[in-house]
Amino acid sequence: MATTTSTPLKGPATTPSLSTAATSGVKKKAVKEKPESKYASTLLLPKTAFPLRSEAATREASFRQRSTTDLYPWQRENNPGELFVLHDGPPYANGHLHLGHALNKLIKDFINRHRVLKGFKVDYRPGWDCHGLPIELKALAELRIKDRSTLSPMDIRTVAQASAKAAIAIQKSEFLSYGIMGDFDNGYQTMDKDFETRQLKVFYEMMNKGLIYRANKPVYWSPSSQTALAESELEYRDDHKSRSAWVGFEVDQPSKALSDVMPKDASLQAVVWTTTPWTLPANRCVAVHPKLSYTLFRESNAADSNKVYMAATDRMEEMKKRFTKTVISSDEGSTPTPVSFEILGQIMGQDLVGANYKHPLTGESLPFITADYVSADSGSGLVHTAPGHGMDDYKACLPLGIEAFCPVDNIGKFTAEAGQELEGLQVQGEGTAKVLEILQEKGSLIQEQAYVHKYPYDWRTKKPVILRATSQWFANVGTIKDDAMKAIETVKIVPETARRRLEGFVLSRTEWCISRQRSWGVPIPVLYEVDTDEPLLTKASVQHIIEKVREHGTDAWWTLSTEDLLAPEYRNNGKEYRRGFDTMDVWFDSGTSWTMIEEKMPRPHLPFVADVYSEGSDQHRGWFQSSLLTSVALTGKAPYGTLITHGFLLDAKGFKQSKSLGNTVEPAIVINGGKNLQKDPAYGTDVLRLWAASSEYTRDIAIVFTQLQYFTSTTLSSFYFDVIKDSLYSDAEKSLQRRSIQTVLFHTLNAFTKSVSPLAPHLGEEVYENYRDCLTAPQPSVFRSGWLDAPETWNDAKLREEFSVLKQLRGEANQLLEQARSSKVIRSSLEATIEIQVLDSDSKDEVSSSPVLGQLVESYRDDLKKLFITSDASVSRRSSVAEAAQEAMEGDASVFVRDVLIPRVGSCRMVMRKATMHKCPRCWTFTSPEVDTLCGRCGPVVAAL
Repeated sequence: MATTTSTPLKGPATTPSLSTAATSGVKKKAVKEKPESKYASTLLLPKTAFPLRSEAATREASFRQRSTTDLYPWQRENNPGELFVLHDGPPYANGHLHLGHALNKLIKDFINRHRVLKGFKVDYRPGWDCHGLPIELKALAELRIKDRSTLSPMDIRTVAQASAKAAIAIQKSEFLSYGIMGDFDNGYQTMDKDFETRQLKVFYEMMNKGLIYRANKPVYWSPSSQTALAESELEYRDDHKSRSAWVGFEVDQPSKALSDVMPKDASLQAVVWTTTPWTLPANRCVAVHPKLSYTLFRESNAADSNKVYMAATDRMEEMKKRFTKTVISSDEGSTPTPVSFEILGQIMGQDLVGANYKHPLTGESLPFITADYVSADSGSGLVHTAPGHGMDDYKACLPLGIEAFCPVDNIGKFTAEAGQELEGLQVQGEGTAKVLEILQEKGSLIQEQAYVHKYPYDWRTKKPVILRATSQWFANVGTIKDDAMKAIETVKIVPETARRRLEGFVLSRTEWCISRQRSWGVPIPVLYEVDTDEPLLTKASVQHIIEKVREHGTDAWWTLSTEDLLAPEYRNNGKEYRRGFDTMDVWFDSGTSWTMIEEKMPRPHLPFVADVYSEGSDQHRGWFQSSLLTSVALTGKAPYGTLITHGFLLDAKGFKQSKSLGNTVEPAIVINGGKNLQKDPAYGTDVLRLWAASSEYTRDIAIVFTQLQYFTSTTLSSFYFDVIKDSLYSDAEKSLQRRSIQTVLFHTLNAFTKSVSPLAPHLGEEVYENYRDCLTAPQPSVFRSGWLDAPETWNDAKLREEFSVLKQLRGEANQLLEQARSSKVIRSSLEATIEIQVLDSDSKDEVSSSPVLGQLVESYRDDLKKLFITSDASVSRRSSVAEAAQEAMEGDASVFVRDVLIPRVGSCRMVMRKATMHKCPRCWTFTSPEVDTLCGRCGPVVAAL
């Protein structure tokens, strides 16, 4: 970037070295001058102290403080505009940063710096998420203890807190190395005492509104983490393989309607399909759809004619596949034997109510129930129902008083309640195998089938989860769902397509499991009666606990006595209490961070707390949503005015960069280089920032190197600089044209510097340092100089249209010049002249020309040769195309012709000829009347010198 802005514009080949020698003060050996170089000293070549090479990794440090540490407090005190708050989503205080962190923080910094230049008072306080599983696991690893039951909660908390503090110090230093401007000395941490106190206040307010409750119901449970998980903590894999089973549940007590269609003395088996055979020990009933038809059938020519089966009528073709047997032949291999059924009768699902079946493992008699979620789209149309292992099952059983039975422990193993043969077996491994073995022995297994399907995994451990009924604390977000959807309507979302994603997550959620079985977190502030396990959840009790946390921090929950944690009015009521040891979901932690802004910077006149939230697209189900729900619950409004979503960084294989996957790239290597600087050179901070700026951040981003902005490389470098350099170098120093060009260059430099400064602040400061003395009111920093103050007159639509046409003509001229170079007629474009032939306005030629093009080229007649970089360019009018062609081509092979049509503007013919005059030894244009004499422009300029 620095090279582009500091390289002298192209001029005579010998000029740069001579110019440098003349100004360096170093004596050089006399060199015999060539005729072309004796006028070099008369050319007005650019001179600058700006370095040719950026050496960013070493030079950026000298501009870091004034663009970050000094700038932040200055703009808060001196900028005249309103407060602008970009609220930082807290990264985990766990390990070093990767490019995903850099991208996120840099996008925020681009926004903040632009706002500073616009005159706003920017508030940006970096935050850190300090609680939760990743940090607790790291603490356990540091303690080198595999069994956490041997440790006290405070053992874990002490190490976890120290680990989080160390990570914050590292990450703070790394964020500062990216040139991030913010109040790093007053950032927030979710483990701060005041943060934890505000978080508990949010819990208290939601409790008062009846939004907090406890229930023994199925939740996502991670055996690998030994804790409940929220939907936002899951990842779904499409390649999960299950050992699914088709099982016969023997009817031992038919309903009256079923007795009427059953053959006498038949053994009726209700066919059930499950992808989780390990949940069969927890089976409490079989669900059918009341309006579905069910068919009773048996295999034709079956050895046991008394064995009858029942499945949904619409699933009979599927049943033929499940009852097909494979015959093994030594000659022909394995071949399936087709099966045919004898249909014995049909019955509606609602008529099965009142029937019972015998549990295939325990033999206990259990009921058939009806449920609307049952369908004939898959399986058998009869659903194995375990309210301890599924939410649909739980909801169907709750009104019927059927318990949520769950014989599975915290680490995913069967308990003694599952039976002696299963106790202690891992449910998703050997436990599944054992269940299938028992079913086979009992004659209940119809068929086992490998089944690949979508399945939830713990997003931290990358291992499968289960649904398991335990007593957990929930936030009832279903009652505020409509308010949350209305609040989203007021939010500006970038990109707009992300709105549907956020709305989808909000609509699909009715409850939020907020309790976790961890030591490192904010405690659920609930005491329980020892005798009844009833929770003590009252205003007085929770307020008392909040005051203890305000005084001592959340360690108080583990260090103070239960008596101290108990509000005075409950200490002598004849009941004994114990504290619970569940902690809050970390999304509840970070989701309440908006309260800090509301407390420290209240703006009640606005319909939001923070102007902007900006995070990756995974936060639609995480921080964006938890912040929305807690804010709507307490204030009725969204916490953010604008929501900006960016994609993930992908590795070379297209996978999301993640610490847990080990496929991240360290920004420090981009900035400072790697061990092998030839392989991994030091690019400096601004290159990292420009990479982020050039990324399409609203989609998933695959990293490549930064490219220069289109304006720099195309509009300036290859067009404008190319066109103006002749006048800039060769015209008289104070000529109107040259001064006009200098004016344009000044405004361009000023606008460009301010535009690039939010993206590359070190470069912006260095460029500004080199030209600020030219300003009438120079500032100590480019960020103190304000945003672009461009007059409205600069927005000239007519001029823009005219230059669009001129650039098209330039492109056509370049085609002609390239033809001439290829034919070796010319070497340089200055050896050529171009004539633009336009038809007279009253021409009767078939290819009629619009007068617009003719008028345009006439008005720019004197500038065309500079536009084409030829020695001359002229405009002529002809009465017909044929006349122009004949004159152009007659007897001269060095003439090249090109017909040009510009839609809605007109047509013309461009004729290129080799210049007939001599080369000027000063400006090199072929405009001199004699050899080695100055042209009509250069002569007076040199004479004046």
